[in-house]
Amino acid sequence: MKALMILADYFEDSEALVTRDLLLRGGDFVTTASVSDELDVTSQSGLVVHAVTMLKYVKEEDYDYLVIPGGRAVKEILTDNDVVLDLISSFAKKGKLIASICAAPSLLGKLGLLHGKKYTCFPGFNSDNFGGIYLPQELVVRDGNFIFGRAMYASFEFAREILGDHLDEEKLNKVIKSAKGL
Repeated sequence: MKALMILADYFEDSEALVTRDLLLRGGDFVTTASVSDELDVTSQSGLVVHAVTMLKYVKEEDYDYLVIPGGRAVKEILTDNDVVLDLISSFAKKGKLIASICAAPSLLGKLGLLHGKKYTCFPGFNSDNFGGIYLPQELVVRDGNFIFGRAMYASFEFAREILGDHLDEEKLNKVIKSAKGL
């Protein structure tokens, strides 16, 4: 499976890096795409990560699913980025898997994609205007082709849920055991 992970300055470190690591361990190919015109993206904690490509060069049809980490990037950069919002809309329209965590589910809410859907997100990034069913106590929620994670603490379970979408239980358990050092 091929994943496209969107990165913008101030992304939450663990939501991107833990997720990416587990997806790679599961055999998925993960392309990190910078939303800016630079490949280097600075995380919320100041770590500089070199993305594989820039979002403007991405062909959506090359990817099976989309991963959107949260952090300050969502509020400060992604929420007004038409390229990102159009990409999310296109993935949703085609029924492709979209996994968003922390503040990132608010992007789906802004697009009207949460109407009638169960979801979780970082507290304060939910809204009654989304028309969804907010589950603040849940670390990870799956509803249809959407996977939501509450916060960085849920990164491991978030990635596990993504892999569970397309790996059988035996392969998934091997990935989890390797991450736990078992």
